[in-house]
Amino acid sequence: MKLALTDALVQKLSLDNAPRWAENEETNEIELQWGRTDKPNYLVYDTHKLAPPGFAVRVGARATVYLVEKMVRGKKLKIDVGLAWGKRGGDAIMSLAKARAEALDKIAQAVKHGTNPNRISEEIEASELTFGMVWDRYIADLKGRARPIKRNSLDSINKARDKFKDWEDRKVRLIIGQEVLDRFDLHAFEKGHKTAAEAMGRWATAAVNNAIQNESHNAHAEKRQPSLTYNPFTILITKQKYRDHDQLEREYKAKGVRNPLSFSESVGPFLEAAWEYRKENPRAADFLMIDLLWGLRGDECRSLKWRSQVPDDKAHMERWVDLDKKVVFIHDAKNRGDHEFPIGPFAMTLLKLRRSECRKDALWLFEAKMPGSKKGLIYVKGGKEVDHREEENAGGKWVLPSGIPCEVGHYGDPSVAMDTVRERAGIKAVRGHDLRRTFGAACEKLGLVDRQVKRMLGHAVGGGETLGRYTAPEWKDHIERMEKIEQLILKSAPSVYNALRPSKVAALPEKTEPVIKPGPARKSRKAA
Repeated sequence: MKLALTDALVQKLSLDNAPRWAENEETNEIELQWGRTDKPNYLVYDTHKLAPPGFAVRVGARATVYLVEKMVRGKKLKIDVGLAWGKRGGDAIMSLAKARAEALDKIAQAVKHGTNPNRISEEIEASELTFGMVWDRYIADLKGRARPIKRNSLDSINKARDKFKDWEDRKVRLIIGQEVLDRFDLHAFEKGHKTAAEAMGRWATAAVNNAIQNESHNAHAEKRQPSLTYNPFTILITKQKYRDHDQLEREYKAKGVRNPLSFSESVGPFLEAAWEYRKENPRAADFLMIDLLWGLRGDECRSLKWRSQVPDDKAHMERWVDLDKKVVFIHDAKNRGDHEFPIGPFAMTLLKLRRSECRKDALWLFEAKMPGSKKGLIYVKGGKEVDHREEENAGGKWVLPSGIPCEVGHYGDPSVAMDTVRERAGIKAVRGHDLRRTFGAACEKLGLVDRQVKRMLGHAVGGGETLGRYTAPEWKDHIERMEKIEQLILKSAPSVYNALRPSKVAALPEKTEPVIKPGPARKSRKAA
C-alpha cells in the first residue's frame, strides 16, 4: 500500500482500520476503502514529496513504527526510525516530519558505513551504558535463564541497587574506583551495615561483569574491539574490603549470633516449650518442631504442601510431604538442586496430628492464618508474572510457581512464635536458622561423615552426584540415619518423645516421674 502520509492518517492506521484500494460498485472507480485486516501487521509506504525513498510505517497490534528501506552495497536494509503510535518500551512517539528527517540522516549513515546505523548506535551505546541500564539488563538476563533467579535473590539485588539510586544515570565508564570505595565505606562503616555493604558491592560487580561479557560477545560477532572492558567495582577486591571467613566467624561470635541449641542444656527446654505452645498456636509450634527435626531452611519448611493436593504432572516442580510413601521432596533448594529424604516415625506422628487439624482441602502444611495472605504465590496475567498491585483488577490470577492456581499463601513469619518459645524455655538467643544448625550438630554427634551430613542437610555433594537419587540400600541407610537423628533430638525432651513415639517404641521416664534407683545388694539369709 502506498499513500501520501499525514500525521492524522498515521494515527488513523490500525489493524481494525486498514486502507486498501478497491473498486466502487456504484461508480466503477478505484477508491480508498477502510476495513479490518487479518494480517498480523502491514506496511504503508509514504509517497509524499518530502518523504525519502523507501520511507514507510509498519502497523501492528500494539504499535505503529516508522522505518526506511535502502539498498546498501547489494544488501536491502530495513532501518528502524522510531515510534509513530502505541507503546514500545520507553520510546517516545515521533512526529511524521521528524521521522522523515531522521530517516534521511539514517540513510546517510548507512551509505557511509555500509551497515544498519542502528547497529552502530548499539556499539556506541555499549560503551555509554548507564548504571541503571546495567542493572536492568542484568536482572533481565537472570530472569531469562533456564533456572530464573529466585525471588529472595531478586529482592537482594533491588536492595543493593537502591544504595546506588543516585547513580542510575551515571555512565559506567565514568565511575571511578575511589567513588566505589567511598560508597562502600559509607554503608559499611558510617552506617555500620557491613553485610549489606558487601552484598551491595558483590551484586554491583556481577551486574557490570554481565554487561562486559555481553559486550565481548557482541564485539566478537561484529569483528570489532569491545568498547566496555573495565569494571570499577573490582577495586573492592583489590583493596580487600570484603571480610574473610575467619573475620566473619569472630564477628558472629562477638555479636552472639549463630547459636545452635545445646543438647545438654537447651534442646530439651525448647522442645518442651514448643509442645506446650502447641495448645495456643499449633501451626507455629508444629513448624518449629518440624523445622528442627528435619533441619530445613525456613522458607523450605514453610512452603511444604500435602502431596495428595499436588497434581502428578506438577510434583517434580513443587515441595511436598507424602504421608503414604513417608517421603519429603524439596524442589529447587538454595543450591538449585532437589532434596529428598524419608520421614521418621516421630515426625510422622506429628504430621498426622497436623493433617487432622488442617482443612480437608488445605494445600499447605502451614497455611496462612489470614485468607488474604499470598505468601509463596505469584500473580500472573497472560502467562507472565506481573505486579498485582497494578494489575489485580485486570483479570490475572494467583498461582504457585509451577502454575497451579491457589488463593491462599503459606505461613509467613515465625519470629513471634520463636521469641515466645525461646523466652518460655529460658534460652538467651536462638534464631530460625539455628534450628538447622542444631540438626547439623546432631548429625556430627552421631558420627556421620561429611558426605552423609551434606546429604541430610540437602547440601551439594561433590563428584557430580545428584541429591535425591538413591539405590534401595542407600535409601534404607538414609531412613536409619533420620530415625537416629530424631531420636537423639527428642530424647532431650522425654515428655515430647513419649507424646510422639510410635506404639512399638518404649516410653522414656519423664522428669515429673520419680526415678527408683536400686539400693545396695542384700545377703541372702539362707546363704548365711
